[in-house]
Amino acid sequence: MSRILSADSLVEDFISPGQACIKPVEISKTSNAPSEIKVNGAEYYEVGKDGSQKKLETASISLNDCLACSGCITSAESVLITMQSHNEVLNVINADKDKNESERKTFVLSLSPQSRASLAAAYGITPHQVQSRLKHFLSTKLGFTSVHSTDFAREVALVEAAREFETRFTNNARRKRKLDTHHDTTSTSTLATAAADPNSNAALPLITSACPGWICYAEKTHASILPHISHLRSPQQITGAYLKDTLSHRLSLPRSRIYHVSVMPCFDKKLEASRVDFEVEGVRDVDCVITTMEVVEMLRVYGVDLGGYAEEAGLQEEEEWWGSHPGSSAGGYLTHILTSAAKNLLDLTTEQQQSLVKVKTIRSSDMKEYILEKDGEILLKMATCYGFRNIQNIVRKLKPGKSSAKARVVRRKGAAAGAGEDRGYDYVEVMACPSGCINGGGQLKPLLPSASEVVSYTPKEWIDVVERTYRSVEAHEASEERAGRILQRWYAGGGGGDEEEEEAWRRRVLYTEYRAVEQNLSNPAFATW
Repeated sequence: MSRILSADSLVEDFISPGQACIKPVEISKTSNAPSEIKVNGAEYYEVGKDGSQKKLETASISLNDCLACSGCITSAESVLITMQSHNEVLNVINADKDKNESERKTFVLSLSPQSRASLAAAYGITPHQVQSRLKHFLSTKLGFTSVHSTDFAREVALVEAAREFETRFTNNARRKRKLDTHHDTTSTSTLATAAADPNSNAALPLITSACPGWICYAEKTHASILPHISHLRSPQQITGAYLKDTLSHRLSLPRSRIYHVSVMPCFDKKLEASRVDFEVEGVRDVDCVITTMEVVEMLRVYGVDLGGYAEEAGLQEEEEWWGSHPGSSAGGYLTHILTSAAKNLLDLTTEQQQSLVKVKTIRSSDMKEYILEKDGEILLKMATCYGFRNIQNIVRKLKPGKSSAKARVVRRKGAAAGAGEDRGYDYVEVMACPSGCINGGGQLKPLLPSASEVVSYTPKEWIDVVERTYRSVEAHEASEERAGRILQRWYAGGGGGDEEEEEAWRRRVLYTEYRAVEQNLSNPAFATW
């Protein structure tokens, strides 16, 4: 077996928690009488005035506690693994066998394209073989009914992301035109602040919301950034809502009897699935998230090697809904939005775009600018930003009080367009992991080169191998027609309705909200990021 597959990779956060969890024990006093807490090793006791002692129970920490607590940026991943893991999946499956037929669950799994690429590279097979062989293993050994790629949900997400950006960009332009009519009587700093008012749906830049590590960081430390963040759900959550709704309708089962497992490249996806926003009457859209590494652990339990395993004879129609999209292996958000906006807002053909877009690397490949410029005028300016070091630079520029960052275009009074302008970004594709999702914390990791192994990789070389495997799948541009068919099938499964009802439904299932988490530490100064 490959050393990549047998390596006991260390699980690390890219930003580690700054202090221990602030909910170590559950204190529930039975009276108002004076008492004190006694510590005996790892155990805690409440000591009453009369000398009586009562052992305190260890607090039950849920993922929702992590989301509501400002003690950490990304949560301790050992906690996440305990609460959502391949062992938990196996426990649920085993417990389900003892239930009556009328109470048993239907098990389905969704697979991210980044996890699929990581598994394919490690086992030396194609991404399609991963999908087919994993389906055969899950159906024959564990009783899963279907295995879906999240690519179909990303198709929907990309089309919706372009729609959201174009609406916001248009609103921003309208606001700016109104403000420009008052240019002679209004100071430049006032115009700069008003033109990028983060409390309106015209706030730019628009920033991706698909990365839960980034969202958690923003909610807990930079509330002023939240109006800039897209409200669109991630492909994982769109997949979960789609599968629960459509299967519930098709099989005439309550959502609680459909158990959805999601395979992701990132541990923070476990946090995302636990948000109460992604529940319907207490039932999650995604019941359990496991990482790529945990899939390998699950295969080991059953002695299965995907490299030589049998393939599924035939996949269901919806299981065939997968492929790839142009752009970054983090989802291709920037590429699709830039292409769509240039076509719909600027009336530029694909050929024109290719000649007008300039790509500029800032410090490293984890920070790149994409500038669409015509006749000396910047029409669109976007960026990809991976890793917290680069994220912090973006955040600093957007902090309140920095007028140069607030103004997307700051022009000297009386100067011609393009003269002395500081053009801010229109859109930023943000991912917490360096190199993006292909290098997520839950992906399979290489060990350092060794003379005992014929093929060995440095970490950078391994990322390149997985990236090439990811791009071996034919890419197609996301289309409104395909996304529309998916949404129509989804909506029709719920009974349908008129145009106004359909729009309200679309907003409900595809979008969400983000909120600031108030500091609840006794001394926030001790929390280090």
